[in-house]
Amino acid sequence: MANQELQDARKESICGLQETLSNRTTLGIKRMGELDPKAFVKSCKRKFSDEDWGERAAELCSTLEEYLKDPNWHPLKMQTVEGQLQEIIDVEDEK
Repeated sequence: MANQELQDARKESICGLQETLSNRTTLGIKRMGELDPKAFVKSCKRKFSDEDWGERAAELCSTLEEYLKDPNWHPLKMQTVEGQLQEIIDVEDEK
């Protein structure tokens, strides 16, 4: 039943986009939970210039993607800062 609802919502979204976008519109889509490996490559080039930075970047990217797939992992915590509730990085998190 949930899958059918998702399929119906998908069809409705596609129809709505086709009505509002022209044939010259470029639309980029990113899947939730996927990382951009370019950022890891750029950072590893600077940090590991003498070592095999490509392998290290791929390793770090895949490790973080595995962490993101875990629904029990919460790298951010809610904290009140200057009277406002904000999400901040949980520095006590081992990962």
